[in-house]
Amino acid sequence: MAYNVLIDTNIWLDIILKREPFQRSSFRALTLLKEKEYDIFFTATTITDIYYVARKAIGDEKTRKFLIGMLKSYKIAAVSKKEIQQALNSTMKDFEDAIQASIGFTNDCEWLLTRNEKDFEDSLIQPITPDELINDLVD
Repeated sequence: MAYNVLIDTNIWLDIILKREPFQRSSFRALTLLKEKEYDIFFTATTITDIYYVARKAIGDEKTRKFLIGMLKSYKIAAVSKKEIQQALNSTMKDFEDAIQASIGFTNDCEWLLTRNEKDFEDSLIQPITPDELINDLVD
């Protein structure tokens, strides 16, 4: 049985922007998920967020190349009325995070890989940091 994992925007930004000290563990966690054949999701809104932030830091061409690679390698989880309504009814403080959690729940994700676990305390799915995921998957 394949497991589903939703990757939070901050993990992708760690990787594309090479943000230390986070880049290494974020990249390692993503690599382990691929090796273990997890189904890896990101939200449609993550694409626009990455483009907006990364384009300013590394330019349009590098950002587009990264996004094209994401589209080829991973699954997009759509944002629909259902997820938005769930997020609006959520007790989570941050609306964007509530949408991420709702999308992960709708797509039967076991984990939401994020560096901001505390933002997902009331999440419908289990948040996990890159370091925790690495410890769980490396036997």
